[in-house]
Amino acid sequence: MSRVLVFTGSARSGSLNGLLATTAARHLTAAGAEVTEANLRDFPVPLYDFDVQTAEGVPAHAARLAALIAGHDALVIASPEYNASLPGPVKNLLDWVSRVKPWVTTDVPVLLLAAGPGRGGGRRGQDALRLVLEAVGARVHEHGYVLPLAGESIEDGVLRGEADERLAALTREFLAAVPVAA
Repeated sequence: MSRVLVFTGSARSGSLNGLLATTAARHLTAAGAEVTEANLRDFPVPLYDFDVQTAEGVPAHAARLAALIAGHDALVIASPEYNASLPGPVKNLLDWVSRVKPWVTTDVPVLLLAAGPGRGGGRRGQDALRLVLEAVGARVHEHGYVLPLAGESIEDGVLRGEADERLAALTREFLAAVPVAA
C-alpha cells in the first residue's frame, strides 16, 4: 500500500485548493492508498534567511514537514496561483525543507493540483511550483490537474461532475506510477 502525503498550499479556510486536496485524498484512499493530509497553516516558519539557518538551524515546523515527506511514498500538492506564480509562503516553506539534508524530496513522485476562479485555473502557479520541486530532485508527474472557473464545478462544497471524474482518474493514474517502499 502506498503512503501519500496530500498537502494544501493555501492557509485560507474555504480554499478551492483545500477542497481539491480533500477530494484527491478521498480518491486516493478509495484507490487503496494510506493518506495523510497536511496544510500550509500547520507549518509556520520565518522567512528563509541563511543567517537564521546558521544561528538557529532549520525551524522545527520545516523539519517536521521534511519528516512527513520522508515518511511517505509520494506527495500531492494542491496550491493556488498568486500573481502568476506559486504562493510566497509555499516557496518559503519549500526553501526551508530543502535545507534538511539529504533532500527528502529526491526522487519523490509528486502530483500537482490547482484550482482557481479564473480561466487559467492556477496553471502558471503550478508551472512555477514544478520548477521549484524539480530543482530539489522531485519527480513531478507529467500530468497535473488544473481546474479553471472552479466555482462552476463545485456544488455545496463538493467537486462534481466531469471535474471530479478527471481528478479521480488522475489520482488513480498517479498512484499506479508510485513505487511502493519495501
